Amino acid sequence: MLFWIYDISTASLVGLFAAVFVGITWLGLLFIRPLLRIFLGSRPGINELVGYILGSHGVFYGILLGLLSVAAYDRYSKVENNTEEESVVLASMYRLVSAYPDPIGTQLQTSIRDYTRWLIDEAWPEQRKGIIPKAGTAKTSEFQKLLYSFEPETPREEILHGEAISQFIKLVELRRTRLLSVSKGIPPILWYVVILGAVLNILLVWSFDMRIMGQIILGGMLSFFVSTVIAMIAAMDYPFRGQFSVTPEVFEQVYQSIMKPDANKTPGPSTPPQQTGKEPSETQPAVTLPVPVFPAGS
Repeated sequence: MLFWIYDISTASLVGLFAAVFVGITWLGLLFIRPLLRIFLGSRPGINELVGYILGSHGVFYGILLGLLSVAAYDRYSKVENNTEEESVVLASMYRLVSAYPDPIGTQLQTSIRDYTRWLIDEAWPEQRKGIIPKAGTAKTSEFQKLLYSFEPETPREEILHGEAISQFIKLVELRRTRLLSVSKGIPPILWYVVILGAVLNILLVWSFDMRIMGQIILGGMLSFFVSTVIAMIAAMDYPFRGQFSVTPEVFEQVYQSIMKPDANKTPGPSTPPQQTGKEPSETQPAVTLPVPVFPAGS
């Protein structure tokens, strides 16, 4: 696999694939097509025969590209959902350990906060290069040791501790799934079949007996579409690589909204109004109500 293609933008990747496929098609029409015309001749019905073969080839090749597109997008979606779920579990754990008594509660929160920051700043750039981060194992083991060292003393703490351990186990499983996706892509044998199918597609386009200008236009359009589909599959093949990849945005949101030290500070109580030491009657002018006068004998 040509992993250097993930070092360029997605637009550049599509443009590169299109330039290669369309360029080969046009060069072949100018230099190889005359040789094929000599070999195939100008017999009547040659275009119908080539068209029938191209149509049959297009059905099977289209099915292959369609299945690979669905598989690549499905894997990309699963990795994205797994990443979102991992961030949710991480936030839930941070909330749970905040209820632990000090000092272990503060230590657990600090450990999760540092792990999240490391995941964003160091682990993700390595994943984008196809490297599985190694330091995460030591960090999770350190957190596990600290978490398991807590001894609950009340029924409430037992329930809280049990839930924290359950969330930690789930976090480890989600992390393992994410790491397995870093270097997992479409098997090379399938890429060989895709390339072979593209070559046969271009070869059949060269075999038509028609005006060169029309063949250049139609062949270029077909090659451009095939190259775009292949570029899309390649862009989604490794979900953590390239511009079109799963980002640590969900972890950044969790860190900024929950874990960042400033985010945990609650505004202090508003300053009560200063007391003047005077009664309301002393600070406000007295209001004289009119006394009703009733007639005598009423």
